[in-house]
Order: sequence, then structure tokens, then C-alpha cells
Amino acid sequence: MRSGTAEKRLRGADPITLDVEAGSLSAKPLTQIHPANLADLFALHALDGLPASLDVRLRGFPDRIARAVADCPPGELHELLDGLDAVDPARVPPSLRVLLAAESQRRTGADKVRLTGLVGTWEGTEPEAFEIGASRVARQLPEGPRRKEPVRGKQARAAAAERPAGAPARAPRAAPVDADPQRTAWVRQVVIERLASASSGLLEPVLLASVRHRARGRHEDLTDKDILAVLRELERRGDLRLSARRWMLGSRR
Repeated sequence: MRSGTAEKRLRGADPITLDVEAGSLSAKPLTQIHPANLADLFALHALDGLPASLDVRLRGFPDRIARAVADCPPGELHELLDGLDAVDPARVPPSLRVLLAAESQRRTGADKVRLTGLVGTWEGTEPEAFEIGASRVARQLPEGPRRKEPVRGKQARAAAAERPAGAPARAPRAAPVDADPQRTAWVRQVVIERLASASSGLLEPVLLASVRHRARGRHEDLTDKDILAVLRELERRGDLRLSARRWMLGSRR
């Protein structure tokens, strides 16, 4: 890391600020990204619901950084590791830990010792979820009843034709709501971390049991249904794939 590289505040930033700042950082060379922001960008990459433009720019970010780390000469690598060593371990997501653990297997001598030692210091510290702040527009709007938008066009005519005369209009179906986004993000990180260390994947019952075990004392109400919902979400995104009831990392990883 260059000594003049400044840290940007990404965690807790509103979506608009995050789109601008993170989008700009993700395009920079590794040497121009503050170590704390490097960890933030990896954590951000694992989130759902990102602005479309930011999602596109982050799509190949982990692979690009992996190649840059692999190409680092010893001096530059140790400077990067010194910077990451100063970052709160809870800010370092599983995907970045896995990347550096894999790099330690490629390196020899002092590089290997330094990488292995740093990854070891993060063991036992659970990564914290990356939280996005409220939209600036949403914060400015006064609370109050919202006017329902009428159904227009063919949908309205079809609904009126099917409804008996005098019958009340059918209420629109509510979209599913994630009751605990922080818990969902935690499950997502644990799943990716667990599968990253299993080259041939894990049978579904084994993976479910592993996540439930990690949830003890933290998310006691976590059920198999909750975990499966996260697994299927990651499968839809291409982060995971399922074959013969065995879960493994997908093409995006």
C-alpha cells in the first residue's frame, strides 16, 4: 500500500455514496486501495441488493485482486500484509481470508510464514456483516400514509372481469421481507467460508449441521429453512451450485 492512500468511509454509507465511492475504489490498482477498504469491498461483493452499476463493477473484483496479490513481489506483499494486520479482524470477510490462505500455499519462505501468521490471527473472530445506511432521499421524506398506486392497463381490466359484482378488490400479494438482514448476511458469510475449505463441496445435511453449530450462542433461533433460503439465494446468483445434494462454490467464486 502506498503511504498516501486514504481510507474511505464505506460501511454505513448510503447507497448513492456507496455507489460512487466503492465503484471508484474497485477500479483502482491494488496498491491504491487502503487495506481497510480492500476488506470492505470483498464484504460488499458478497451482499445482495447492490445498485446495478456497482454490482457490475464488483463482479470481477475478487478475481482481479487475487491475480494482483499473486503478482506481488515480496516487499510489496509484506506492505499489503502489514496494512491488513492493522485492520480490525471483524472487518475481514471470509472471501478475503480464503484468498490469502490460498496464496500462502503458493508462497515459500518468509512470504509463506507472513501470510500464514496473518490468516491465523483472524481465526476465532467472526466477520461482521457489512451494513448499508439508509438512502438520503428516504431520510428526507416525512413519515405518513402512502398513496396506493392504481393497477392500470390489462391487469386492471382482467382483475375487474374476474371479480364478481360488488366484491371488494383483492389485496396485492406482499413481497417477501427478510426479517433479519444481519443474520442472513452472517449465514451467507459462514456458508461461503465453510465451502471454500471443502474442495469437493459438502452434503446438504452436513452443511446445515455445520452452520447450525456455528450459530450456537449467536443465532439460537436459526432453522434449516432459514439456511436453505440463503443457499438457494446464493445458487440463483451463481455463487453456489448444488449437485447430488452436495453444495459447492459456483462459477462466480
